[in-house]
Amino acid sequence: MIPTLRAHDLFFLPTLGENYGHVIAEAFQAGLPVLLSDQTPWRGLDATGLGCDLPLGQKEAFVRYIEEIAGHSPEKTKAMKQRVAERAAQIADVTADLMANRRLFEF
Repeated sequence: MIPTLRAHDLFFLPTLGENYGHVIAEAFQAGLPVLLSDQTPWRGLDATGLGCDLPLGQKEAFVRYIEEIAGHSPEKTKAMKQRVAERAAQIADVTADLMANRRLFEF
């Protein structure tokens, strides 16, 4: 799945709801910015540089974001995908969480 996703520039999922959205995490791993509805736990994507989450009723905003991404130069697209992949690696690194959980059981 990841190699297929890497061939694209944006992952678009205007979903009515996701509990987690594993495919969203896979898109991040592939270095894809995502454009989602605000009906997922993946919120505040603009602030993290991972993409954008919008209310489903704001169709024009979805179109504007897609047009913005489509207008990027190849260099800007490559840089954005690199940033997303780096941020995804940080999100996936659960080492600190695992260590904190282990400390709970140390006597």
